[in-house]
Amino acid sequence: MLRPLFTCKFAIIKRNQGRRFGVHIFSLDINFINALRELPPLLLKNTVNQKNLTMPVSMKTLRNIAIVGGFVALGGAGYFKVKIQNQFREAEYYKKSLTLLRNYAPIENSIGRPIRGSSIDLGDYDNNIVDGKNAKIAIPVTGPKGKGTLYCFASRPTVKDSWQIDQLDIETHKNHQRWTFYKLPQSNSPKT
Repeated sequence: MLRPLFTCKFAIIKRNQGRRFGVHIFSLDINFINALRELPPLLLKNTVNQKNLTMPVSMKTLRNIAIVGGFVALGGAGYFKVKIQNQFREAEYYKKSLTLLRNYAPIENSIGRPIRGSSIDLGDYDNNIVDGKNAKIAIPVTGPKGKGTLYCFASRPTVKDSWQIDQLDIETHKNHQRWTFYKLPQSNSPKT
């Protein structure tokens, strides 16, 4: 018997009963035609079994799961937004800033009294930056005569210390003027 000029082995994965896989290893040589005869007939036909294409869950159930999942996601996002807003409102620099603004007499002409702080825009990354030692936030404020934005710049030497308000600017929405009405005196400012 003559030896084949070359031998190459290859594997064919066979699907058995739609779930399990079997491996057939063949040698490619002069007797290649004999190897093709050994191929299972399933591989020569369409191997997709139409009975296995049915979904285990109905479309109505999937739709209901998607709707409930959407409501849960929206509810969770709303909950965390409110929680973050409340953390800003309870922060020491937020409360001190509003107290200093309320004690600023000239603000009565443009915004009026009482002055209330609104929710901070969490998407404003330029004006709302807080790390452990520095805070820069823009607080929307409202009064009976108009609206404005209070820009707060605060700092503290270490994270265990209390916040000091370094500077406060106010911008009124009527005339879009922004001015500084409070600066921390130099003797009280923290040394860097």
